[in-house]
Amino acid sequence: TYITLVENDCYLQCLRFGRMEKIEIGTQVTVFGSIEYFKKASKVTFIIKSIEETGKGKQYAQFIALKEQLDKEGLFLNKRVLPTFVKKVTVVTSNTGAVIHDFLSVIKKNHSYIEVCVQQTKVQGEGADISISNAIINADKDKSDIIIIARGGGSASDLDAFNSELVVRSVAKCKTPTISAVGHQTDYTLCDLASTIRVGTPSIAGETVVRINEIVLDRFNNAINNIKDGINKKMDKLSSNLFLVSTKITHNLEKAIEKQTFKIKDILNKEQSVIEKKFYSYDKLLALSVSKLENNSPLKILSQGYSIIEKQGVKVKSAKQLNAGDEINIYFNDGQALAKIKEKKNEI
Repeated sequence: TYITLVENDCYLQCLRFGRMEKIEIGTQVTVFGSIEYFKKASKVTFIIKSIEETGKGKQYAQFIALKEQLDKEGLFLNKRVLPTFVKKVTVVTSNTGAVIHDFLSVIKKNHSYIEVCVQQTKVQGEGADISISNAIINADKDKSDIIIIARGGGSASDLDAFNSELVVRSVAKCKTPTISAVGHQTDYTLCDLASTIRVGTPSIAGETVVRINEIVLDRFNNAINNIKDGINKKMDKLSSNLFLVSTKITHNLEKAIEKQTFKIKDILNKEQSVIEKKFYSYDKLLALSVSKLENNSPLKILSQGYSIIEKQGVKVKSAKQLNAGDEINIYFNDGQALAKIKEKKNEI
C-alpha cells in the first residue's frame, strides 16, 4: 500500500508491505518504520511497519467543510441524463501518461466510429485546478454527447486539483453529461460527486460509453431478429393457408370436371342416334353433290368426245369469234392441238 504523508507543503512517500486497513484521506497518523534511500532516483521512501490513527487532520476538515458547503448549494445534484447513443466524446485529461491510450484502446476495439476529442489540461501541481476548469468549460462547448474527466492513479495529494471548488463548479455547470474517472477505483473526489456518474478508471469510462451503445445496438439487432421471425412465421402461415386453399380448389375442380364429364357423356348417349341420322343424311347429300360435280366436270365432258377451243387464251363459244386465218388451241381429254382456220361458215 502506498501512502503520502502531508504536512503543510511537505510530502513524504510511504510504503507498507502486507495487509493494511483502509485509512481515509486527511486522517492524522503516527507511523513507525525506517527510511530507504534510492540514490539513482534521488528518492526517499519511508517503509511503514505500523501505523496509528491520532485524529482527523486539518486537510480532511477542510475537505469535509467544502463538501458540505457545495452540497448545500446543490452542486452535487446536477445529474444530466446520459445519452441513449454516443457519437462523440470529449476527454479532459493530460496528454502525457497512458490515460487517453487506455480509453481509446477500449473505444476503438469495436466502436471506432465514435469521435474522440481531447481537451488538454494539467492534472496536478500549481494552477492545475484553473487548467482543469477551463478545459471542462471548453469541452462543454464541443457539442459532445459525453465529457470524460480522466486522470491516472496517484497519491491523495496528486488528486487535490479535483477537490477544488473551481473544478466542482465547472462540472456542475456543464450542460453535457459528465463521467468522472479520476485516480484509482478506491479514490474519491469532489469532482466525482459533481459529475453525472463516477467510474473507477479511464478504461472503465470507455467501457461505460461502449455499454451505452451496445444496449442500443443489441435492441436494434433484437428488433431486426423479431421482425425476421415475425415475417418467417407469417410466411409459414400464409404458405400453409395457400396449400389448404389450393388443395380445396383442386379437389373442387376435379369434382366439377368429373360432374361435367358425366353430363356430357349423358348428353352424347342421348343424342347419339340423332347425330348418326344426321351423319347418314349428310353423307348421302355429299355423295349426291360429288355425283353432280362429276357429271358437270369439264374432264368428263371432254372424255365423251367434246373439246375446248381457245383463241389467244380466250374460250371460243361461238363461230362468230373466229375468222379465216386465226390460230386456235384445241383441248381434248388426252392432250391439245394447235390449228389454223382455213375457212369459216356461218351455218351448220
